[in-house]
Amino acid sequence: MMASVAASLAPPPPSPPSTATVAALPSLTGSIDYPYRVIGRARLVFFSVSDDDVGGARLTWRRDGDSESVRMLVGSEPGRAPRALNEWAYTAEETNGDRADVFVLRSLIAEDKDGQPVRTLPRADGGGQYRASCSSASAAMVQTFTTTVATDGKIDYRSIGHVLDRIGSHSAWKPTDLSRPTDAAPGFLTAISTMLRRSVQASASGTKQPAAVAYVYNGTVYDLQLRRVQHDRNVTIRNTTYPDLLKGQFISVRRRDGDQTPFIVSYFADGPRAGVPVVIAFRASWWLSLELQLDDRYDVPADPSADPVLSSKIRSICAQAWTRASR
Repeated sequence: MMASVAASLAPPPPSPPSTATVAALPSLTGSIDYPYRVIGRARLVFFSVSDDDVGGARLTWRRDGDSESVRMLVGSEPGRAPRALNEWAYTAEETNGDRADVFVLRSLIAEDKDGQPVRTLPRADGGGQYRASCSSASAAMVQTFTTTVATDGKIDYRSIGHVLDRIGSHSAWKPTDLSRPTDAAPGFLTAISTMLRRSVQASASGTKQPAAVAYVYNGTVYDLQLRRVQHDRNVTIRNTTYPDLLKGQFISVRRRDGDQTPFIVSYFADGPRAGVPVVIAFRASWWLSLELQLDDRYDVPADPSADPVLSSKIRSICAQAWTRASR
């Protein structure tokens, strides 16, 4: 999901070290929880359509000693999105030392089913398909179990409990084992949070920006690279002016074939929210570009893992996946 990439400028001269960045979350014990508004631009054959309210996202970070969790729920609002698009995903990555557990649940569109792009627009009616994966990582190995389920009607990101119920009664799980590269993050969210934290620290100290962080997703190894960083000052977004942002040009590279996915993140350069994304821009598909903008007033569903009932369902689903796949 990436918006078109704007030209990045070379980094400015290093700023003096700032003690404010030392208190930045999620580098120390604490938590953050931020909602985002999703801006969309759709290319529909001979014309384009833009809308500044096609969906929402919620990013949650929690850290306590060696334990860290990064979660994101993002989805479109079918009533407002182009062609009533109903696409969403939920990712929860829990890390404790060298061990980690990752749960991913996402809707599927035509592009996803065979792993290759399909130049057809998703249908606005009919049922839906959803893919879930449970991964468990040790220092040396990552085991992933994946399943796909169908529902009679489409379910949006405000009602993922219904999909969890369907998955809970499903028995077909596909296992994948992968050797975990040294220092590889267990998922994309952990990798990007690590990269943003290191970037803020490098900017504050005037040292070289981080080059890459490896991560594992869906049984495949990727390298998250930070190509360029620039300082943006007094940036106004939706009537809010941000005095000091870092803007990074990132690219995710799949190791097995070199496939690249570029995206841009603007994030706080210092203060208590240092490293927190303000804007995330990416291309969702060949026909849709999206931009997530920090918006404290936007109505976004709560983190599903914060709901004891939904959290219990997720744990039960992954426990069943290990049991059924090992038979």
